[in-house]
Amino acid sequence: MLYINNLKEGKSILLLKNEAILAAVDEELIKVLNNIEDTKTDATKKRRIRIDLSIEPAASRDSFELSADIGSQLAPKNALQISLDLSKTAEGDYTIQEEMEEAPGQSDIFGGEIEGPDIAFVPRQIGGPRPGDQA
Repeated sequence: MLYINNLKEGKSILLLKNEAILAAVDEELIKVLNNIEDTKTDATKKRRIRIDLSIEPAASRDSFELSADIGSQLAPKNALQISLDLSKTAEGDYTIQEEMEEAPGQSDIFGGEIEGPDIAFVPRQIGGPRPGDQA
């Protein structure tokens, strides 16, 4: 029967190599915890930590190579959803602005005033003059 010195004393093979396997599991656990805390992910999706130990014995059967592959499966980030209002100017250009639940100018809970949304301006013809523009 094969023995590893530390295992004779009731210690785990996971403690070998200065506890590198356990340290790698802890690193993946931090990734999982950060992913759980991320509000851009689904709170109830399962996350997984995968520990894959590969053992390759020598032909003489008196030793083996142990390889530990540790990784995690995290919840994907949710797609960002934004409701936008689209309108057209008299010149045919587009303006895009974010829809708001509160009306601009309304008081917020801190006594301040709610500002209006940023407005994006998209020319009808990008990169060139519009009809009627002076050169």
